[in-house]
Amino acid sequence: MDDLQRQQNLMLYQILQQSFLEMIDLCFTILIIVSHSSMWFYENNCIRQQPVDREGLRGEFLECLINRDDAVCVNHLRMDIRSFRILCCLLRNEGKLKEDGLVCIEEQVAIFLHILAHHSKNRVIKFLFKRSGETVSRYFNLVLNGILRLHETLLKAPEPVPEDCLDERWKLFKNCLGALDGTHIHVNVPAIDKPRYRNRKGDISTNVLGVC
Repeated sequence: MDDLQRQQNLMLYQILQQSFLEMIDLCFTILIIVSHSSMWFYENNCIRQQPVDREGLRGEFLECLINRDDAVCVNHLRMDIRSFRILCCLLRNEGKLKEDGLVCIEEQVAIFLHILAHHSKNRVIKFLFKRSGETVSRYFNLVLNGILRLHETLLKAPEPVPEDCLDERWKLFKNCLGALDGTHIHVNVPAIDKPRYRNRKGDISTNVLGVC
């Protein structure tokens, strides 16, 4: 009788142990499913639906560019903050550059100067200023037209080197009127010719001497 009872208890123990293990396995499976479901829901309904604060990012970038540090302004726009503000004032008052409620004059001029200073592509400016390619192109042309209207203000009429000039640098150029300078211009050449056109900065360019 004792052996029969012992066998029954052992079988009952084994059945309970198996049931317990199956329950643990089921709970673990449910936990994994719930975890993956929560992660999927968060990625598809929380992260993707969060609006990108383009206006805030754009304002922060422009603020850092033209209002905080002269060194940053010079590095990006090739002029200090004071000169930048004077140019914006000239474009507003004499260059007939206007704000249309979408892009302020300071941002228009910053876009224009950044393109000129770094030979930047449209897609690069799109990323930096969080604007569309069409917007970048349109305001670049508007600022360019404003600069052309300021030619009488921005361009100083040259004066010839006088006959009695004693400056060692210029006395050999008596009566000369104009300027002479060199610059590197980016060029597209076949791959086989690129070593010939690679300058000391690693760019593919050709050196041009300009005389006015």
